Amino acid sequence: MSLDHRPAAAEPVRPGGPSGAHAAGPSGHGAAAGRTVIELGTARLTPSEVALVAVGGASVRAPRETIATLTRARAVIESVLTSGVPSYGVNRGLGPMRDQEIPAELQQEFQQFVLASHAAGVGEALSPAQSRAILAARLAGLAQGGSGISVSTFEALVALVEADITPVVTRFGSVGAADLAPLAAIGAVLVGRGSTFGPGGERVPGGEALAAAGLAPVALGPKDALALVGANSASIGLACLASLQLDTLVCSTDLVAAMTVEALGASLAPFDEIVAEARPLPGQVASAAAVREATAGGDLAQGRIATVSLQDALSVRTVPQVHGVLHQVASDLREILTVELNSPTDNPLVDVEAGVVRPTGNFSVLELAIAAESTRLVLAHVGMLAERRIASLVQRVRSDRPLVDQITAASSTGGFLPPVILANTASQIVVRLKHLANPLSTAGTTVGDGVEDHSSQAFAAVLATIDALEATEILLAIEALLATDALTADIERRGASGPSGASDAPGTHRRLGAGVHGLHGAVAQLLHSLDSREVAHDVIERVRPLVAIAATATSSRAVRDATWHAQHEHLSDTTPADLVDDPGALRHRLRGSP
Repeated sequence: MSLDHRPAAAEPVRPGGPSGAHAAGPSGHGAAAGRTVIELGTARLTPSEVALVAVGGASVRAPRETIATLTRARAVIESVLTSGVPSYGVNRGLGPMRDQEIPAELQQEFQQFVLASHAAGVGEALSPAQSRAILAARLAGLAQGGSGISVSTFEALVALVEADITPVVTRFGSVGAADLAPLAAIGAVLVGRGSTFGPGGERVPGGEALAAAGLAPVALGPKDALALVGANSASIGLACLASLQLDTLVCSTDLVAAMTVEALGASLAPFDEIVAEARPLPGQVASAAAVREATAGGDLAQGRIATVSLQDALSVRTVPQVHGVLHQVASDLREILTVELNSPTDNPLVDVEAGVVRPTGNFSVLELAIAAESTRLVLAHVGMLAERRIASLVQRVRSDRPLVDQITAASSTGGFLPPVILANTASQIVVRLKHLANPLSTAGTTVGDGVEDHSSQAFAAVLATIDALEATEILLAIEALLATDALTADIERRGASGPSGASDAPGTHRRLGAGVHGLHGAVAQLLHSLDSREVAHDVIERVRPLVAIAATATSSRAVRDATWHAQHEHLSDTTPADLVDDPGALRHRLRGSP
């Protein structure tokens, strides 16, 4: 089932409720009872709410208070036009033409000129969900009242969300000093130009999409075009999706590491609460606690299985110290995004209280860019540890399983035998992560005839971070697959038991920790349902959501808001019933995956 067409579950309603709001379904066919309605401008918007709009799980509305704010801000723009006081983008040009007057009789043509001259996006299209996240982020910024956008244009932008009209936005076109080209792609659709996604993913001209929804192209007023393009909403919207993907990954890294600890018979002493609290960095403490939680109740944690060595390799022993930094950067990214979503960052800024228009530099989002850069850097370190643990798992599998047994297993038609050279695949992925860790924010060049001589490169930085998240998810799926294989072999040797009691199997029983047991059971059942003809790529793609599901379902630190519960993954019948609450589905939809 395509996630873009799955019915959403009923969700809580934001302040104000759905009264008077049209909440469109994911296919734009009218209101869906119980769908979340997010009010713009009156409540503090979160990254998860942007993601909820992006996946079609929420609609948006502008309450009276927000419309009143926009009306007051628009009155300031009208006052500037009447007085003739030079103002950037209001009665004067943009960028290198900032000192040239816009003739009053050409104001409407100037708005079209701005959109046309900034519609410079090229390359591969972003997914529909990513485009909707950008649209939601821009609406959040405009609702603050700092742009002076006309109420009619703002309401037309809201109507795009309600009608499920999704502009096509491409990967290249922004230096992160206002995402001009990506936002111009959205503005173009508003005036009947540009391109949109059709119901089947096909491209539909903007004018046709508006007509099909019963909407007319907008006649932009003075400064409206600048209000549409003069922000970093593309970087912010994509970062909101990345932030939620990162939150899931934080849970996954700790659970998968705990699984490997069990598989290798490693020491849990470095994860002890006293050890973690000796240097009480919040992320380190949280990561250590997550590993203890995942292994709690198992034989290894209870001391019924002897550890292999007095001290393990650093890829195991320093998990709390390295993963803890990932906890911290995830928190930092959420905080930065929350500020960005709820701030008027326009240049110029309409100061409603003073009745003036002020020049600003708030379109620079270097802090967001640096947060994205930091995330990639930490992901590279997390990946380095995972790759080393994968190598240890492969060594364990090779040493525990004689060559004759490996040959027999590979020749069998029952069950999937994980290729041991997945260690090589993991090595290449880590090379990719290390490459992606290189900074982009310092690589900008001067544009705008020398006027725009610094840029954050936030858009590029966020896109690279999404790539790094993707690579890390694959790496963790490989580790989970190999750890499952090693644990299954050990359980078969000893006899199996779950976390709550022993089985009737003969021999020495192996009890796994509660969290590890859940993930191991899900992956083991998947592997048992497959045969030897399966290819690694397909298997890893089926393991990835299982890791995300198990990690968030078993973690007390999981993000549990409406976003996770709005969607449910269409999984194989082999998936355990206790893992059907699926936060991993969000990741698939955010990536535009089927």
